[in-house]
Amino acid sequence: GLDPNLGGYPTPVDTKYHYEFAAPFFKQPGDGSTHHCPMDASPDTPVQSCPKVAPKCDGAPKDCNKITDEFGIGHVPPFVPLAAVKNALKEITCMEEMCAWFADEVQPCNIAKSVLDGLVISTFGVNGTVKFTPPKILDDLPASDPKSTYYKLEYLGDPVACADDNCRGPHYCSKAAAEEDIWGDFCPYIHTGENSGLYRHPHIALAAVELMLANQCNPEKCPSKWLDSPNGMDYGVEMKSTSITWAEMDDNSDPMAQPAVPYKWPNSGDGIYPGHELYGDYSVKPAAGSYVTKFVAMTSGEGTESSGPAPVTAKAAAMIATAAIASLIM
Repeated sequence: GLDPNLGGYPTPVDTKYHYEFAAPFFKQPGDGSTHHCPMDASPDTPVQSCPKVAPKCDGAPKDCNKITDEFGIGHVPPFVPLAAVKNALKEITCMEEMCAWFADEVQPCNIAKSVLDGLVISTFGVNGTVKFTPPKILDDLPASDPKSTYYKLEYLGDPVACADDNCRGPHYCSKAAAEEDIWGDFCPYIHTGENSGLYRHPHIALAAVELMLANQCNPEKCPSKWLDSPNGMDYGVEMKSTSITWAEMDDNSDPMAQPAVPYKWPNSGDGIYPGHELYGDYSVKPAAGSYVTKFVAMTSGEGTESSGPAPVTAKAAAMIATAAIASLIM
């Protein structure tokens, strides 16, 4: 969510990823991420301990969401719809059929959510659920299988770099950070060996595919470069940045730094990692995007007696967020 000239890249909020279900920016741990910690959560709250908007299937098996009226498919990783789009493109017979995917007047350069829902359910839907696999080649699921989500730029599980059970998905944590159970997203991507620096976010790949197709259908509205497209407007402007608030790192000037041990959040903001300085004087960051306020706005102390100020209710917090976002587009 920060300036690309400084090594930043668009977040899923920036690329208008339909299944992100991001937490709003209320200065809480995990702000802007898929983890919804209460707005008054303690700074030492492990971000990964807070829930995602992903209703689990019965029995809570991994990589399986129940489709609900409230949240639809819920949060799924971007490599899931990316695989579904790839499958659908193989069946497309004419440009008109493909261009019908881009019928959303608000987000003309993204595949309409109703269309993407259909593509995902067509590939991964099973009896009111969406079931998928990790983005790697499995013994019983080759990359050529339509249900495979294999994403070659993920670079999971390097046998040398992950030898201490220290890797968290595509994030390569130090042994100390892993033992401290620090959220893996604060750790760098693969940065040793022959694949060092080659990781690319699957939501970026999905956004690139969407824009490539949208540009063929409507080049006037959807330029071929993302920064020139409607989704790229105002990208990287500091006070509108969708970057999460980082943890303190062992070297705040090193882009390959590891989270500091013992864990400390938020980052001091004295280096390249963003802390609360991106909020300026605001308690809610005015970063336009689609957010779910329902869970974050439910403070952990709500409904209990308190001698301090009354907690912000979910309704009030949602109104604050809506006002902050609306101020950007009016």
